Amino acid sequence: MNAPHLQKEICPLAPVRGTTALIQHPPRAWKNLSEASKLQIASVVADMAKRMAAKAAEDRTNANDHDL
Repeated sequence: MNAPHLQKEICPLAPVRGTTALIQHPPRAWKNLSEASKLQIASVVADMAKRMAAKAAEDRTNANDHDL
């Protein structure tokens, strides 16, 4: 509670851009990919989602095992 306050580095604020910077849209790399690349990425994402769902189900089961 009585610890000395350390100096904090304060990052300078970035300069304010004009309103046109707010209108620009980010690049859409997905649209530039080939169909094979899109399918490969979709497969990897689906596999990750399945793993996360299985892990979450396992964690819920382990959380209910209070008698161990």
